[in-house]
Amino acid sequence: MTGPHPELEPDPFDDEEPMPGQRRRRVLRIVVLVALGALVLPLVLSAYGVAKSAADRACAVFVAAYDTNAAGFRTTFDLFAPGGAGWECFAISENGTSRLLGNLGLLPAMPRPPELDVPDEREARAQSSGALNRAAVSTGLAGSTGGLAGSTGAVAGSTGAVWSSAAAVNTRL
Repeated sequence: MTGPHPELEPDPFDDEEPMPGQRRRRVLRIVVLVALGALVLPLVLSAYGVAKSAADRACAVFVAAYDTNAAGFRTTFDLFAPGGAGWECFAISENGTSRLLGNLGLLPAMPRPPELDVPDEREARAQSSGALNRAAVSTGLAGSTGGLAGSTGAVAGSTGAVWSSAAAVNTRL
């Protein structure tokens, strides 16, 4: 164990030449940057193509539904759009003027119609669950769930009865 350690010996094949020069390092850096660009560019172009075709499809549906007098449509990507960065949908009239119909977002999707006042989905759910809770309290079903919190009316009441009868059977065994 006290003999020579070969891993600590100098490498016999090391020619002890100086480090590569500045020109070689610069060329190597350029080659690496070009290679990285060649790897990333197809991904960027593919993502752009998919987003553009999705924006075109969404805009075509939007124009057909909300501007029947339009002669066509066009989509553009704008970083500083009024609705934030993303794809915008324009309706083109017969005389060539274009009118902004909606912002489709960074990942194009159907926008909400600008003319309609559509409530937020979360508000609609809260209002509907509040109405169900008020109906359950007014009919007296809220207390018959056997301690279970439910807003589905008679189903919640029968579920509480089944659970309480099952608990009674288990205590007898």
